[in-house]
Amino acid sequence: MPLYKFGDVDGEMFYVMGFVEGETLASRLERQRTLPAGEVRALIAQLADALEYAHAAGVVHRDLKPENVLMDHASGRPMLTDFGIARQISDSSGLTATGVIIGTPHYMSPEQASGDPTID
Repeated sequence: MPLYKFGDVDGEMFYVMGFVEGETLASRLERQRTLPAGEVRALIAQLADALEYAHAAGVVHRDLKPENVLMDHASGRPMLTDFGIARQISDSSGLTATGVIIGTPHYMSPEQASGDPTID
């Protein structure tokens, strides 16, 4: 997802993303129930590329789920969104502390569900 600007205004963080004409992967799955195997492979590969890009920049998303994937109608391309609880791998302070769980339980890794603050 294109990120055009981010910053802080009077202590409130913000970011400005591109507009995507489409729907979430969750909406599409609700409507369609199943997707063709080839399309699923391409979708997973593209999302893996997005995660690899974020990880190379030192960022862990921490809330990967169908609701956070926008499907662009024009290109069919998935776009990973909602980095609201993401953290920098190098940030030892993080958004969470040991024993604190943040994210969507149904989609969490065991490490995240246990409140491990060193998710990478």
